[in-house]
Amino acid sequence: MPTHTALQVRNAVALRLQSLPSTGENVYEGRGPGHNYKDSEYPCLNVTYAEDLQVEDESSPEDVKTSDLMVHIEIRAKVGAHEDLDGELLGIRGEVELALESAVTLGGKIPFLEVEGFERELADEKKRVGLGRLYVRCRYQRWVGDPYTLLEEAS
Repeated sequence: MPTHTALQVRNAVALRLQSLPSTGENVYEGRGPGHNYKDSEYPCLNVTYAEDLQVEDESSPEDVKTSDLMVHIEIRAKVGAHEDLDGELLGIRGEVELALESAVTLGGKIPFLEVEGFERELADEKKRVGLGRLYVRCRYQRWVGDPYTLLEEAS
């Protein structure tokens, strides 16, 4: 089965985040909230999406659909008893933002990408696991009636 354009956008974001200095290969796609992470998987990123909204774009032809996909990048970090959990989460956040800003169009298929927010919580106080969530809006286009082909650049 072909891959939906929204999933292609999510996958492109996840691919761009592979091999960051702090998370390395620990970048996952679409893991549910109940996933039990192993110690070897920290720190890590989990890339999911929350909503895919059509955008009115009068500059585009009628046969082009423009959408904003809200991608969530979940940062999970685990630190020792005397280490700074906030510092760890914010350090990884900085790496993610730099990686995304340095490849804004992700190969010409996402003409607009913007980090819109960040929130942090202590996911497990006993294990010293922290959770940060980055919210990233990705604009993309596809043909009306074709949910599988991303257009290379904005029309």
